[in-house]
Amino acid sequence: LAGMDDIRKYKQLGYIGETENAFLDIRDVKAIPKADLEKVKKVVADENKDRKNLYAVIAAHNKLNAKEKEMFIRSAYETYRNTDAKEMYYFENKKWQKKY
Repeated sequence: LAGMDDIRKYKQLGYIGETENAFLDIRDVKAIPKADLEKVKKVVADENKDRKNLYAVIAAHNKLNAKEKEMFIRSAYETYRNTDAKEMYYFENKKWQKKY
């Protein structure tokens, strides 16, 4: 996936991070150079669209109820957070935090 290289790069630059709902988000729009902003927004939107579709397929295939889907999403978030390298950001407890 070509997008994965961009995601990794933008995470390393601190532009984006993982959120508790297992989607990507932009940490601080003002911190992103204007020349890169539209590309970063597109990468985040494209990845989140793919994740949304994937989560829906998994939930439907496994006949997950609302609580089970919530648990699955939490598990996905924890997987993303735990497999990210140090220095990457994640949004938890209503604030951006850096992984150490």
